Amino acid sequence: ARYIVSTINDTVGELPRLSDDELPAQIHMYNDRITYRRFAIDLPKQVMAKLKRRNKYDVLIMVMRYCAIVLKSQQWAIPTKLFNVLYNSYGVMFEACASPISSNFAHRKRASYCSMFDCDRPFGSIGNFMDVDMTAPLNGVVMGKVGWIVHPPYIEHVLMATTVKILNALDNAKLTNTNLFI
Repeated sequence: ARYIVSTINDTVGELPRLSDDELPAQIHMYNDRITYRRFAIDLPKQVMAKLKRRNKYDVLIMVMRYCAIVLKSQQWAIPTKLFNVLYNSYGVMFEACASPISSNFAHRKRASYCSMFDCDRPFGSIGNFMDVDMTAPLNGVVMGKVGWIVHPPYIEHVLMATTVKILNALDNAKLTNTNLFI
């Protein structure tokens, strides 16, 4: 999986950056569908509403990247009502292993999410979950209380790495006197 992700990142990273004015006429975003030449994908209307405000080229690259690694079935999340309870009642403001497509925190004030790709930063990602300090996720800013929702893809080595990361974060929380809720 890392080889595929690295290859996609390298290939996409070499493409020239285009502005909306320079976009090929073949990129279309309407209703719940994005199309480019023969590529087409349907997304939930609420996701499309957020993506339509972004640069079409960035959106196309992001969506094609997730499609290329066959994560369509991995674009799951817990129900929005549960996110609301965790956010409003428990102060959970961080989401691990999300994407601009699946994140429930991408549009919330003071909330952030981690994704697989650095190119997701324009969509609100704070980086790769494995690289983020769970006790101080906002560039090392000490917060005192940090709440996470963690829902990694159902891939054994990712689940194992996530478990190790969480256990290390809990140890670090004790050392730094951080109230960590996962």
